[in-house]
This record gives sequence, structure tokens and C-alpha cells, in this order.
Amino acid sequence: MKKITFVIKLCLLIVLLPQTIKGQVLPEREKTTLALNWELFMNRQNMVWEVLPTTRNEAPFMGNGKLGLLIYKDPQNNALLFATGHAEATNHLKDASILGGELLPTGNFILTPKGKILRGHMTLDLWNAETTTEIWTDQGRINIISFVHADDQMIINRITTEGNEPQPEWTWKPASNEQKSQSRKRRYKRRFVRSNTYPEGGISTFKSNSGGETAALWYLSRQKENNTLYITINHAYPDTLATELGKNEFRMILRKGYKRARNSHRNWWHNFYSASFVSLPDAAVENFYWAQMYKMGSSMREDGIGIIHGEPYAIYKQWPNRLWNFNVHSIYIPINGTNHNELALPLEKAFYDTTGENGDTTSTWKKILTRLSRKNNNIQSPVINEKEIENGQLVWACQNLWTIYRHKMDDNLLRYKLYPLLREATNRYINQLHESDGTYHLTTFYHRGKDTVTDNNFDLAMLRWGCQTMLSMSRRLQIEDPQITLWQRILKRLTPLNTQHGILTPDLIHPELPLHLLSIYPLYTLNVEVKENRPLIRKSITDWIKKNECTNNFPFVTAASLYATERNGNKALEQLHKMIHNQVECNSTTNADDYTPGLAGAQAILNMLIQSWNGIIRVFPAISDKWQDIAFYHLRTEGAFLVSAKKEKGQTTFVEVTNTAGELCTIELDFDNPVFDTSRRIRITRIGKRTYNIPIRKGESVRIYPQKSHPDFEIRSVKNGAGNFFGKKR
Repeated sequence: MKKITFVIKLCLLIVLLPQTIKGQVLPEREKTTLALNWELFMNRQNMVWEVLPTTRNEAPFMGNGKLGLLIYKDPQNNALLFATGHAEATNHLKDASILGGELLPTGNFILTPKGKILRGHMTLDLWNAETTTEIWTDQGRINIISFVHADDQMIINRITTEGNEPQPEWTWKPASNEQKSQSRKRRYKRRFVRSNTYPEGGISTFKSNSGGETAALWYLSRQKENNTLYITINHAYPDTLATELGKNEFRMILRKGYKRARNSHRNWWHNFYSASFVSLPDAAVENFYWAQMYKMGSSMREDGIGIIHGEPYAIYKQWPNRLWNFNVHSIYIPINGTNHNELALPLEKAFYDTTGENGDTTSTWKKILTRLSRKNNNIQSPVINEKEIENGQLVWACQNLWTIYRHKMDDNLLRYKLYPLLREATNRYINQLHESDGTYHLTTFYHRGKDTVTDNNFDLAMLRWGCQTMLSMSRRLQIEDPQITLWQRILKRLTPLNTQHGILTPDLIHPELPLHLLSIYPLYTLNVEVKENRPLIRKSITDWIKKNECTNNFPFVTAASLYATERNGNKALEQLHKMIHNQVECNSTTNADDYTPGLAGAQAILNMLIQSWNGIIRVFPAISDKWQDIAFYHLRTEGAFLVSAKKEKGQTTFVEVTNTAGELCTIELDFDNPVFDTSRRIRITRIGKRTYNIPIRKGESVRIYPQKSHPDFEIRSVKNGAGNFFGKKR
């Protein structure tokens, strides 16, 4: 018996020892391609309203990162409302409170037909980012094509009529002079300065008591077959040049003309979508995923101001601005995997512009730290009370910046920007450590409006991640930092995470948010790769979901990612379905126009398809048994790899990895006996049961598939039944 046991152990050891495998040369004619009719595929993602929406939460939305538009029927009158918004039109309060920088409404355009509205139909065409509206009245029909131009600050509506219905009347209704905040019982008086005429249109300009100017300009182009209403809204602060900005926009758009403007708008969106591709056998989840891609494109720009907790078209919402306590941190995660690193630039700019060329943060990092608070939406606003500094929020923001870095591998940013920023944030934690019985403990920290308990799991997780990441950075950059020994000592002697009855202790102040679970996801400092961690992870996830799944959308989307991290695809999909079918509005938004759950849900889908952390790419790590056919193309991972893969009848047919930065590719597969095709002969090393080191160079690709298989190396959309899940149905 002992001899048999010895033989088994020896065989296992041989299997798990590093082994060298030769890759075979990939024939050029067999390169992986995306065989897709994008327009046809995106048609099944469209949102379709069989009846007219009557509230903002139901309305189709459009935007370009600054301008926003919602269209819905006035529930009280025979009219359509075109509600405008601008992401920079805020109150500019100086008190650094949660109300500082609140997004304020700009006004509505009201379309009034001659006849009585009988019924209507609307389609939000995601591929072209246009809304088509058809209105039937007792006099005829009105057709409207609306879009917010992707590049130009212009809202364009083209109107045609049929039957006895003449061209409708347009009326501008500016926002109220006294606007009540939706989040607090507080009013902001807004003084309208003037309302002037403009050729076939007008100007509405107003100022807030805090300074600056917002101007709405419009122009109605009348033609024989149709009318076109052009609208631009601009904001200036602290100067009052918004009207001039609007006039410049009109000069450009009118020179361009409707046809060229529409074509350039469409081209932008087509290029945006084609950065990556995902197709799923579940129509509702696939529609939800692409709705989030549309939201990213309509609310973020690489030269933008950074996404608000909401969007430029979420004009009346519960929370008015950016919140650094789960919201901003969650919003930016999916831009990495979807191959949209350019959208991270506003976040990087907000932090990195405060450091010098050589990483000097001595005079600036404290300003960021004292401004980065749950009560403070803008890191450029005045410094808050020293007592209310939330150090964990900065470390968490640095984790976002680290993830962005890992997906593009720009070492200059790492050395001169992120390294000094995270070093200072980590040091602030270290300065609050005290030692007892050879163990390091954290003192009380201010968090989410109150003092936290000593050694709370949120701050412990952030400190541990900060020390681990500083060591990783210093190794990569070959920096002999004098604190390396201290970081190592802290990791060895830091008190463990708090647990009760085998469960991670939740945040007692706001238990509905999974702050005590951040070490599991997205920090991965507590992960299932260590077998001993699995019971604690599983019980902690289950306990939190059980207690909070009725509170809001966070439990569903976060639970989906947590289950994906645990490699439980069935549970992850179950949580996504609960959210999509029970919590999401017909226009794919969530309650209170909160942007965070939707984008966090998109990331949960990505986490089921592919994960990359601790230096390993994991392909199809958490696929539900219900998902037999899957395809994705050019999803981006840490190490700056582009990965494409396909599943058919539950089996992975192939995986392709392209190296864009020259990093070593380490990948974990979900099948045995792989074949590796490369452009040159290389030696591949197996370092685990299904994990391999593949030394492809920058610009090279490797394609991996099961032995004795003959896969089709074209990526196509998969069949998933009826689409167009979103929109209001009869």
C-alpha cells in the first residue's frame, strides 16, 4: 500500500514539475479573424419601445461625455419632452461637501404636434447611437431621428411628417430659476440673465450664484422635406464665455452639414465598438453587456472630465456627483478588459497631474488625500477637515490606477506617477500602525462619515494590498527603496482580517456595501488559489448576500464577481439574472440613475469570461453550465495582452493571445493536452496542471487548441434566441 501511495505521489510530482513544450509554427493563412456583420449583430442589442416612455427612468438616453439627452412623452400634456443635460453644468459650491459640484438640469425642449398623440414607437439604435421616434396622431405621423454627436457638442433632431400632420412646434423651457437638489432639501438660486433671439432659434443663458455661465443655443433649419433642430449647450467657469462657445459650435456644425455630421458621428461609434467583441448564448445578458458598452461610449471620453456618479443625461437623481466610496472605483474597472484604455485618461489626469516630472509629491499628495473623501466629489476642491481624511479611498483609487497600468504597461507612468502616489498613501497607513505582542494593528480611521473600529477589514485589506504592490513595483523598476524591509515586515506581522464564526466581519457603519470583502475582489489578496482560504471566502460571500440582496443592486453585481472569483459560474449567472430581470429599468439603467451597478455588472460578465491577476491569465474561469457557446475577441488583460477565444458545445475550441507590450505570457487553460501555434519556434514551460509560460515577443501571437481537434479559427456571434430585451414592451 505504501509503495502504491509513493508511486501516485511521484506521478503527481512529475505532472506538476515544470515541463518544456515546443510550439509549432502558425501558418499565416490560418490567422484568427473576426467574421462579423457588426450592424446585423448590434441590431439584436437595440432597445425597442413598443409604447412611449413617460418617465426619465424609462427614456432612451444619448450622450457624448458632456452633452446628454433623454426623450419621453410628457405624462400630463400632448407633447414629447427632450430633456437636456451637461456634465459640466454644476453649482460650483465652495464648501467641499457632497453637494459641491452637483449636476444641475439645463432645460427641456418640448415638441407639440397639431394632432392628438395616439401611440408611438421608439428604437435606440446602439450601433449608430441614434434614437428613432415614430408618433401617430389623429392627423398623421411624425418621424424623428435624434442623436448627440459623438465629437461635436451638438444635439441633432431631424423631423419629417406624413398625412395632415404639419411640422410640430418646438418650445424651449429653461430649468427653474430655483432648483431643488434631489439629494438634500437645499435650493440653488439660478439667475437667468437674458433670452435673446437667434436666426430661426434662440439663446438661453443663465448663471449660478457660484459663478460661471451655462448657455443653450438652438437653430431650426427648415427644408421642404424635413426640419432639423440643432441644439448646443455649453458651460464655462469661472468665466462667462458659454454663449461664445455655443456660437463656435454652430459655425462648425453648419459648415459640416447634416449628412457629414451624421456620418462622422456614426464612424466614431463604429470604431468604438470594434475595440473588442463579446457574444453570449443568453440574450438578456448579452443585451445588458452591450448596453453598458453604449453607456461607456455615451458618458466617457479620453479628453473628458471624468465620469460623474450618474451621467450627463441623469439630471434628476438621488446622488448628485462623484463619490469615492465604491462608485468611481467600480465604474472604471470595465474599461480595461474591453480594450478601452483611452477612457482611463481623465482618471489618470486627475491624480497624475498633481505630481512632478520626477515623481515629487511632497507638496501635492497631501492635498489629494485631504480632498479625497466620501463627502467630497472633486479632488480639486478645498481641503476638508483633517479628521475626515479617508486614506483607504486613495489607496483604492491607486488600485484602479494600478489595474489601468497593468493593462497597458507604461513604466514611465509607473515610475514617476503611481509609485510615489501609492508610496505616500501606504506610508500614511504605516504611520498609524502600533505594535502589540509582535503584531501590527491599525488605529481608528475615518470612513463613510464616521470613525471606524480599530483593525477594520477595509483598511487592513488596503494596507496589505499597498505593501504587496509597492514591493512588486520596486522589483519591476529596480528601485532600492529604503522601506522595502518595512513593507515585508508589515506583511509578515500585520494582524489577520477580522472574522466571526468563520465569516469576514462586515462594515458595521454601512454593511450593505461589501467593503469587508474587497480582499477577495478586486484586490485578490485573499483568493481561492490558496486552498485554505476557500471555506472563508465561500461563507463570507454567502452571508453577505443573504443579509443584503434586498437592499440595492450592489449585492447582485458584486456577488456575481465574487462568485466568478470563486469560479462558480452558475452562481454568478444567477446573480446577474436577479439584477437584470428584477432591478434594471427598461432602458437598462438602475434605480436613481445610479451608473455603478450597470458597469460593475459588465465587469462581472468579463470576470466570468476571463480573469487576469497575480500575473496569470485565466480563460473561461467561471462559465455557467447553461452557457455552451461563447465567443470573444480582443479582450485586454493584465500584461497588455489581447485575448480571443471560443467555446462550442461546452468545449473550448481555441484561445489566441497577442502580446502588445513584451511581457511574459502566463496562461491557465480550461482543457488538457494543448497545441501551441506561434509565428516562430519557441519553448513553452508548463508550471502547473493547466498553466503555461509562453515567451512570445511584443507583436507576436500564440494560438492554443486541444490536440486532435480541427477548430474553426473564425470568431462569430453565437445564437441566443430573441434579442432586444430592453425597451418598454406592450
